[in-house]
Order: sequence, then structure tokens, then C-alpha cells
Amino acid sequence: MDNNMRKKAANKYFKAVQELNEERKHKFIYILSIILFTLIIIKITIGEIVIPLNSRIFPYKDNRLYEVYLNNLNVEVEVQDIKKITIIPYFLSIGQYYSGVYQGSLGIYDDVKESDSYKLKINSYDCYSKVPSLEENKNIEYKISCNTEQDYIRKLTNDTKYTMYIKHTYKGKETYLYEGSFIEEITPFIIKKGRYLIEITGTYKNVESKIYVSFDKNN
Repeated sequence: MDNNMRKKAANKYFKAVQELNEERKHKFIYILSIILFTLIIIKITIGEIVIPLNSRIFPYKDNRLYEVYLNNLNVEVEVQDIKKITIIPYFLSIGQYYSGVYQGSLGIYDDVKESDSYKLKINSYDCYSKVPSLEENKNIEYKISCNTEQDYIRKLTNDTKYTMYIKHTYKGKETYLYEGSFIEEITPFIIKKGRYLIEITGTYKNVESKIYVSFDKNN
């Protein structure tokens, strides 16, 4: 085989390899486009898919303690947490859930005394416990769930961002009064008698907390 024939064979081979690579590239782009299109359709029609983890097998142990004050009176609140572990950003996540009630001096649905003003305040805390360390007369702090029955140390956090909405219900009629950033001064909305539901959403890192405050106003 002379040099010309070798060059032609080599050119033919490299051309075939190039065509095969181009074909694979086009197939990859085609399949990737279908996957992205499918994900976009799912996002638009369903939203983010969150696969829940079994709370008994994978308990959520990082829930925070929330304290809500209405006119300096500690209010009982219901809390629902979801911690998302992202698999595909904005499309697919794994979720850990927690639900609990934090007791206060004013229980849910208790009557609120008539006042000229109504102000809210919210604090969130991480909880820690101390265990003896290997060093003499020293302890180590480690983070625990705030619903634990054992004694714990609570530390005020400052990384939570809050939004809220206020709903009024009277004789079966529901009226949405406010939705937006968290505000302390809610006097303009607490006017008529009836039941008020305040939902506060707290977000930090990859956790979202729904904090529910409810009370009745009879005057």
C-alpha cells in the first residue's frame, strides 16, 4: 500500500470517527433537551417535587425554638418545618419534616384583651446540650432538637428572614388582610371581632418554618 492509499484510508477513518462523535454529540444534546423540557413542564404544572423522608427512620433533629409575643404576651404557636436536601436545584429535593406546638401564656384561640395597639415580636433560638469532654472539668456543647425533654441551652439566632400574612374569619367569611414582609405593628388589621390567623414564614439556609398564631377578638 503506497502513501496515497494510506493517507486516504487514514482520512476516511478520521472522518468516520468525527461523524460518529458529531452524531453522539447531537444525540446527547437531543436527550438533554428532552430532559430539560420535561423538567420545565413539571416545574410549571406541579412545582418543585419534594420526596418526603420517613420521620421515624430519618427524624428531623435541628428544629428551632420560636417565641412569638403579642403585646409582650408569649403566645402559643404551631410550627411546621421542612428541611430540603437538593437533588436537582429548583426541581427535585428530599424533605425532612417536623411539626410541633410551642406553649405560651396565651393559648391558641384564647380571647385577646381589647387594646389600642397590637404589636408582634418573634425570636428564634438554636438549642444545645452539654456533655462532659475528655478534658477534666470541661463540657462540650452540641446542637439538639428544641422539642427535647432534657434541659438545654438556647441561643438567639439572627439569620432568619420572615414574611407573614394575616387572615380574619367571622361567621364563616374569610378576609385576607395583609401579605408581605414581617411587621411588628399590626394594629390597623386587628379591628373587627372574630378569629385572626397570622402565618409567619421563617427561612434560613435550606429550612422553611411555618409558624401559626391564632386568637379570637370578641370586642
